[in-house]
Amino acid sequence: MLEIWNKLSNLGVKSNYDADSVRRIKLTNQVTLVTASAYLLAGFNNLSFGEYFSFLLLEGTSALMLMGFIFNLQGKHSIATHFVLIVNNLIITFFNFYTHITASTFIFYFPLILAVSFLIDFKNKKAMLFHFLLPMTLITLVMTVDHSFLENKNFTPEQNRQLFAFDLIAGALSIGLFIFVINKENEEHNSRLMQQIEERKKNEEKIAQALKEKEILLAEIHHRVKNNLAIIVSLLNLQSEKIADEFAKSLLIESRNRVMSMALIHDKLYRNETLSNINFGFYITELVHEIHNSYALLMKKNVEVKLHLSEVYLNVNYAIPCGLIINEVLTNCYKHAFLDQAEGCITISLKKENNTVSLSVQDNGNGKLNEAVNPESLGMEVIQSLVKQLEGKAVFSTQTGTRFELNFVQKEI
Repeated sequence: MLEIWNKLSNLGVKSNYDADSVRRIKLTNQVTLVTASAYLLAGFNNLSFGEYFSFLLLEGTSALMLMGFIFNLQGKHSIATHFVLIVNNLIITFFNFYTHITASTFIFYFPLILAVSFLIDFKNKKAMLFHFLLPMTLITLVMTVDHSFLENKNFTPEQNRQLFAFDLIAGALSIGLFIFVINKENEEHNSRLMQQIEERKKNEEKIAQALKEKEILLAEIHHRVKNNLAIIVSLLNLQSEKIADEFAKSLLIESRNRVMSMALIHDKLYRNETLSNINFGFYITELVHEIHNSYALLMKKNVEVKLHLSEVYLNVNYAIPCGLIINEVLTNCYKHAFLDQAEGCITISLKKENNTVSLSVQDNGNGKLNEAVNPESLGMEVIQSLVKQLEGKAVFSTQTGTRFELNFVQKEI
């Protein structure tokens, strides 16, 4: 018997449903089963009084209630719930009109209201209000409207007392059974919830562990890339010291600075708390220091660098090309802007508005940077290629010294 109860209770339940949905579906099936059984027994009770009409009506309603199972099997769970509650309201109201008030058929409204509070989701305020107001409205109609024209006059006072006893016992049993079923289902619901919570905790721990391992691995990758690039920088330094030709030596220094600008990015990412973004303002400060040491001291010129840097965070896809662009522009500033000057000033600005990053490099030199960096030079080719990679716009101007402006939109990854 218990096995049949469990099978009927689980009709329409699927493995991918959450615990709350499973609880409501099972309760709808259980209410359907209890009320169908109650109408079946009530029909035979009325048959014992020779009431064939009410017998047929109750047995038909009992069969109709089984539609609740069918709706749940079809996945129409909300329709199943509404159908069961509305049919119960209508049949109880009809028998309140059909029998004398002493039969106390209105008792069945109370287990019905109890069922509403567990079958309807409280988040669905309209459905909850409807199913609470419906039985209250019908009870009011039963108590206030004259329904003597519908009342069956064939019931004797003795039969009305027997109906009262049956309704009282059936009503009490229904309430008791509903409370038992609901408590049992709540226990199972809580058990399922605890299971889901435990599974979720385990999954979160696994994800956290996997994420930690990936972060460690990514940090190690950045560290190794930085070390490898540092080795290349060192080799280029050693090579440049052994070259007497100044032009060839300058080419090696330029190549070294390009590699060094990328190495700095990986060093920042390795040392950063997050492995995805770096504070690009801090990066520019260090990059400027390295380039200054490479050129200004070597050329024995007093070049001041002013930095106006906002707190802008870039991921590696934007940081590396930006770093290389700054390296190229600064290198050209040091090499060509101050040829006829003993001192100079370079101003670097960085800001971000919404998702648009703006970078500018301005010097107060001779304004001949465009002549030095012609479209066919390696430096200009590198800059144009990197600007295209950033999907940005770059502009050179030579009104007061030379100014380079770069704007690009940082897309979320």
